[in-house]
Amino acid sequence: MGKLATAKLVLQNDGIAGVIRAFKERYLDRLIGDQINWCYGRSLELRGNVVRIDGCTFSLDSDAITTRSKSKFMFGQYEKPERQAVDQFLNPSLPVVEFGGSIGVVSCLTNRRLEHPRSHVVVEANPALVPVLIRNRDLNNCEFVILPRMIGYNGQVGTFFADNENFVIGTGVSSDSSSLQRLEVATIDLRSILDQYGFQRCTLICDIEGGESDLLRYEAEVLKNRVETIILEVHEWSLGKNRVAEMFSELRDLGFREVLSQLDTYVFQKLPPTL
Repeated sequence: MGKLATAKLVLQNDGIAGVIRAFKERYLDRLIGDQINWCYGRSLELRGNVVRIDGCTFSLDSDAITTRSKSKFMFGQYEKPERQAVDQFLNPSLPVVEFGGSIGVVSCLTNRRLEHPRSHVVVEANPALVPVLIRNRDLNNCEFVILPRMIGYNGQVGTFFADNENFVIGTGVSSDSSSLQRLEVATIDLRSILDQYGFQRCTLICDIEGGESDLLRYEAEVLKNRVETIILEVHEWSLGKNRVAEMFSELRDLGFREVLSQLDTYVFQKLPPTL
């Protein structure tokens, strides 16, 4: 099959996005490497530091986002499993608590699906990302509340490690990496958010690079009694394979069942009560 016929077939089956993806894989990757690449990030900067994802517009104009990291947004893969999980499993009638808002992609896509968009609280620990999170919320006319806090259980202030080279990696789990900046951040927990905003039950979206382990240890009863669905990103590099397996077992013991597993993203939903 010739190149033109192949392009027409890809266009017919996958649309213009498929053509761009195929061109990238066939030519650009050979020329300048894979998609996590300074050149791709620079092309976004030259186009105004703005991207469109699933109908929303997002600014990348922040010193906290390196040029290389911006390349994550080039080909529609940024937070794709989480976006699909929200699309498939979000209950629009329930409030949402979100841990790890980052620059607001999942936050905005979630908020626009809610019947009550003000019943949505987003927690972000990295102070350098909070301004761009606010900007993207307002840019998309979303209504979620932003709390510049970290999830923590050992005092009113906790230690947060922000990665200066990769904005998506920020954690409360200690690390010796030279690229991590140590910050002191005010803490908050799930119970206090639910009580403060009057949420009896909620959907929990959690992407806090290892902090989910302490969430399970300290707030198991809150999860059991007040959370209907958990959209959870888990990284074995942060917690270790054994702790991840323990967490999944603990969630089952709390009455959750796994309904989605895609890469590092999992969805757990509450089992209906037995009669």
